[in-house]
Amino acid sequence: MQIHQLLENIAAIERANNGISYIDEFAPYDKGETAENDMLMEQQKAAEALNTTNAEIDNMKRPLKLSYDRNMSQKAQLVESVLRNSLRSARYHGSMSSCNIL
Repeated sequence: MQIHQLLENIAAIERANNGISYIDEFAPYDKGETAENDMLMEQQKAAEALNTTNAEIDNMKRPLKLSYDRNMSQKAQLVESVLRNSLRSARYHGSMSSCNIL
């Protein structure tokens, strides 16, 4: 039921934006984050491949994980912000009667 409502809301947002998907706003962030996340994963694999103790590996992984978590948190905040703004815009333009997703 919620998925159906979400899809209806996304379609209403696209109609309110003259057919432009809100996902397009994420594209610049996705490309940069994907490259950075790939680099972080490669660094993590390199750290694991070294002949080191578990404690040393954990110390190497910690900043990588913090960076990855920070990137994911920022992306989640961006998605939430764009969705919230798009929903407000769609409501303002009368494209949606009600929405209680966010």
